[in-house]
Amino acid sequence: MSTDALNIYAINYGVGQYAITENQIRDSLGDLNERAHISVSAFDQLNHEALGAAEFLVAPRFDTEVIRKHAPNLRLAHCINAGVERFMPLDWLPRGAIFSNSSGIHAVKAREYALMSILMLNSRMPQFAYDQSQRRWQPIFTSPVADKKLLVVGTGGIGTAVALAGGTLGLSVTGVSRSGRPAEGFNRVVPQDALDDVLPDADFVVLACPLTPETQNLISARRISSLKPGAGIVNMARGAVVDYNAITDALNRNALAGCVADVFEVEPLASESTLWDVPRFVVTPHISCDAPTGYVEAGLRLFAKNVRALTLGEPVANVVNPELGY
Repeated sequence: MSTDALNIYAINYGVGQYAITENQIRDSLGDLNERAHISVSAFDQLNHEALGAAEFLVAPRFDTEVIRKHAPNLRLAHCINAGVERFMPLDWLPRGAIFSNSSGIHAVKAREYALMSILMLNSRMPQFAYDQSQRRWQPIFTSPVADKKLLVVGTGGIGTAVALAGGTLGLSVTGVSRSGRPAEGFNRVVPQDALDDVLPDADFVVLACPLTPETQNLISARRISSLKPGAGIVNMARGAVVDYNAITDALNRNALAGCVADVFEVEPLASESTLWDVPRFVVTPHISCDAPTGYVEAGLRLFAKNVRALTLGEPVANVVNPELGY
């Protein structure tokens, strides 16, 4: 292994439990610490000199124009988060630099959120919550969840966690992905161009795909209208993947059992948004996959793994493909 210094730059975006510290980076680096020269700064207080020397960059968010101008020596930029659509295309990176993300670190929380949401929809809890707000006593009896059909759009780390959650409930799980390749936890996986064939059979649809040009408005008004009466939707992907206006219309017509939405095109969701008042529409504030402890540390472990891989000339994990957008 080379004994050259490793110039690492970390950018903080926000404070509290999601802040990156030098000590956290050193804890993740292990025996690479002896070679590491680490600089850390806030997103709005970038150190251009340190950025210019950096070979390895880690952050939850990047000022792409600043990096384009001031980081010519980068070999690796690692995003602490999984979603990277805002950084496309990757033309702000130096030629030959690698961009990686933290896909896969969200599995435990994603599984729990999916379990909660599916069971809520099956038991009609969104309806009961709305009835309570109206001081209305209206019993609804539902069948057990086992043997019902779960459709998961996206078969990456979060989608796999959702599929495994569905399996523990005894659901038949179908996945939808760009390639249609088999994946862990799924009874079957179909390519995205077969979505219209499998959507009408689903009792529950969970969105867990990245936002790309191909998934923009993927769950359109037409596709929402194709869902069976009483189906439920969970969005753990991105707000722009689904047409919330069409979901609102379906809920107002009692065509759906409910929708659990964790993501929106503009966040925070504006106080004047009509979505707050839609019956059987459950809003959660983008918390489905995050945890108060361990999140940054897990992302830094992936970063350190990739720093080590590059120093050894080995393959880097979680490389983002700019042509695919994830």
